[in-house]
Amino acid sequence: MAKVETVGGAYMPRYLVEAHHDGIKHEECDRLMKAFLGGGSQWARNVEWNCDEEKHRCWIVIEADSEADARLLLPPTIGNIALLVELVRFTREE
Repeated sequence: MAKVETVGGAYMPRYLVEAHHDGIKHEECDRLMKAFLGGGSQWARNVEWNCDEEKHRCWIVIEADSEADARLLLPPTIGNIALLVELVRFTREE
């Protein structure tokens, strides 16, 4: 497994954050969007949404020392419901 270096040469784990939400009346969509937008422009620029008729999810990739730290970086309403997956890059040799 290759550890991806960030600016300055230090390794920082990356996590894919996925938050499912109920979109029956789009109230949950609005609530999550407001939570992300209230967190500043870093969230607004980087979060991806799918709020169509069947799937109501949002995704973002964040860097943090651990999964617990990654959850703490998220708005509280999202950190409590999100699925986090550590991302890994492989080299050709691996």
